[in-house]
Amino acid sequence: MRRVVAGGIEVRIEDGFSPARSAKFLQRPTRHHTALRLWYGALQQVASAAGINRQFSAGFILDDGRTAMTADGDGGAVVCINPERFAEATLKYGHEPLSLAAYLHGVACHELAHLDGRMGNGHDEEFIAAREDLGAATAHTIPKIAEMAACALSLGPCNVRPTQYETARLEAVMACEGVVTGAETSWTARDLCEAANDPLDAMVASFVDLLMEQRPGGLSRDYIVRFAERHSAKLRAVVASLS
Repeated sequence: MRRVVAGGIEVRIEDGFSPARSAKFLQRPTRHHTALRLWYGALQQVASAAGINRQFSAGFILDDGRTAMTADGDGGAVVCINPERFAEATLKYGHEPLSLAAYLHGVACHELAHLDGRMGNGHDEEFIAAREDLGAATAHTIPKIAEMAACALSLGPCNVRPTQYETARLEAVMACEGVVTGAETSWTARDLCEAANDPLDAMVASFVDLLMEQRPGGLSRDYIVRFAERHSAKLRAVVASLS
């Protein structure tokens, strides 16, 4: 695999990748700055929420067989996303920032699970468990990533202060996280959590259907169904924050 730095952007190129396509990409790498900023933002959101302290940067991988890749770089790791897969996701989900955010969150969790002490270990059971735990622990970042996506793609306002209603719902969701994990048992927290968990069965089902369609990280549909069953309360809290 070849390493190239073009326009300040680190690019990894698989040996069998088309020279013509790689040359075209490298001619104007700066046109992908929006994608790179959004990808790096998603990585930062997940890493911060999960307490991953390892230093990393964001880059691109040119490889028809990969959606993303984590590798060693100068001064830390580099977490690369395939610009063509990113463009496909933007084309498919770009009019729905939440859908694009769910996609980016899934890919980010997969790569950061590698970064967090599992680089080069493949996708064994330990990795799958770590990937699942990371996804569950950081699901609450999806709304923020959606805001970033809406801003980056000019589908919504940027840096808008939340309304009082949105702030109240956020407090309820945060209380839910404590209740779900067992860290918070007060009646006040339970009341707030209940406020966030209005009847959401249909919305949660739609969210799970979206995950099954996207299959982030190549997860099987059966795996996603089992995951949704195990973390139903967490999913309800996340969906509640979006309503």
